[in-house]
Amino acid sequence: MGLIVLILTAYFANCVLDIKWDGLRVQWNQNVTNPNYFVKFSRTEHQAVIRGFTKIGDCDLTAKWRGRRYIQDSDYTVILLFDIKGYIAGIQTAIPTTSTYPPLKLKPPFIDEGGRSVLTAYFTDPSKICTTGRTADEFAIEGTGSTLYIQDNIYPEASTRMPSSVDEARRTAPWTISKCLNYMGLHYYHNITSELECDSLFPVGLLYHKGELLGFAWLFMQYLPLKRYETVAKRFYPYVLTQVPKCFDEYDYFTSQHVYLIKNVEDVIC
Repeated sequence: MGLIVLILTAYFANCVLDIKWDGLRVQWNQNVTNPNYFVKFSRTEHQAVIRGFTKIGDCDLTAKWRGRRYIQDSDYTVILLFDIKGYIAGIQTAIPTTSTYPPLKLKPPFIDEGGRSVLTAYFTDPSKICTTGRTADEFAIEGTGSTLYIQDNIYPEASTRMPSSVDEARRTAPWTISKCLNYMGLHYYHNITSELECDSLFPVGLLYHKGELLGFAWLFMQYLPLKRYETVAKRFYPYVLTQVPKCFDEYDYFTSQHVYLIKNVEDVIC
């Protein structure tokens, strides 16, 4: 019996050590030690409540998305999604809807919610979030999640799975490689070329390190000076994009938000 316990203990210890996504952090800054950035967010509903998050939506199979939704201090730039068991299942961000943004071509992935437009990412199979959820053992083994899905249509269960590795991204048209930046990772963007029309910019970039997906970035062709967003000035466009679309010349800024599914962002060095 003692030997069996020892073997099982070693097995689960190795599982924990091998967790691919062991954190949830938001918002990049060039100073990785700045406490106002790379903010750590709760990965269980219980922790979120303790930290002062407020529920704004429950699991509902007729809703526009899946999961129990939580925000903190009325900040809609980070909306946490938890499954029916209370484990992290995804994340959303919401921006004010204007007459010109988001453009109709991007609705979806932007989905209307009153005066806001919402983007949604899932870290687990959307079809299970509000039905079975994850068990404690699954959360212990998988961590934040196992697969990244972006909701790019009005049916959450039909969300698109993102490439989990650089090798897969290379094989998956039209994802194209771009710049690698410290504390961000190697960026892949969706069909960005010099001829891209800005109202067709898919609002998601993927982040890789050592060949594996570590997170993603929301992208907005609009100046959004909101709490958890990052403003990129025109002079920096060539530093973050291998190919800068000509239409970017019309914009003095674009806005992004980096979301990390790992704990040790400081290890992401190019």
